[in-house]
Amino acid sequence: MLTSILKRVKLAVCDWFRQSEAQDLTPQLLELKEDGVGNAPDNNTAALITPEMKASVDAAAAAIIAGELKVHASRSGNTCDTAPF
Repeated sequence: MLTSILKRVKLAVCDWFRQSEAQDLTPQLLELKEDGVGNAPDNNTAALITPEMKASVDAAAAAIIAGELKVHASRSGNTCDTAPF
């Protein structure tokens, strides 16, 4: 289970300024494909991550970007596919 995620707020802010200059205030969603989020590096646990683990996470990210692996949006219906409440 990944517990840390990197949110590239700078990218979102820069995109917002570009859109504002163009007078385009259409909401944007910055996901893996747009490099808006990613894995947060953790120097305290880096030694615990094996090459196989990294390859597995990278493969999952590639599958998400390609649309082959769907990620459940917890805000849709307030449900969790794996742990129903």
